[in-house]
Amino acid sequence: MRLDLHLAYDLAEGWLAPHLAGLREGRAVASLCGACNAATFPPRRACVCGGRASGWVTLPGTAAVASRTEGRDGAFALLRFDGAATATVARAEGLPPGATRARLLPATGERPALLVGEEAP
Repeated sequence: MRLDLHLAYDLAEGWLAPHLAGLREGRAVASLCGACNAATFPPRRACVCGGRASGWVTLPGTAAVASRTEGRDGAFALLRFDGAATATVARAEGLPPGATRARLLPATGERPALLVGEEAP
């Protein structure tokens, strides 16, 4: 027996709305801890210090590349965005192998936000 099930629904962005809007615009928007003032990207509601996120901060959009890998699902990189206390994993198709710095570009109608290589400062 075969059953095809199709679901159509929309999910609200909720608490992450500022972060997701920033990504669409090519901005790195991080949550800000109300207790220790640490910026976390990707956002966290709770900080390792025990505090809670109390607002948002826009980071410069540049990052250090800790590592990069390619596999069947594409290229990915471990990044620490400048100004953030945390690291994140992101798709890295626009990031050449060996790049040590990256910059976030805004989404376009054809593609989501993209990481590209950047010259070291």
